[in-house]
Amino acid sequence: MSATPNRIRNRLCASWTTFACLPGKAIYIGDSRVDEQFAANAGVPFVAYRNPELTANYYLDSFAAGPDLIRGLIGNESLESRRKS
Repeated sequence: MSATPNRIRNRLCASWTTFACLPGKAIYIGDSRVDEQFAANAGVPFVAYRNPELTANYYLDSFAAGPDLIRGLIGNESLESRRKS
């Protein structure tokens, strides 16, 4: 059984429900084209980890920088797109 975009979105939405997270407050962190596509299919901002070749809203060079990014997003209260094409 292949993972269609709707299936992927449904699985991610189920995890949001489990953790009481609203979709507009979620991000997806990954390092591959598959992760990039997963985030796009799920409709959430994508954070590329150590891969500047990906199209992402945000970029991380280390996991240590992750908490600062998340704090910045929380303080901003908006996950406005900074996506590079």
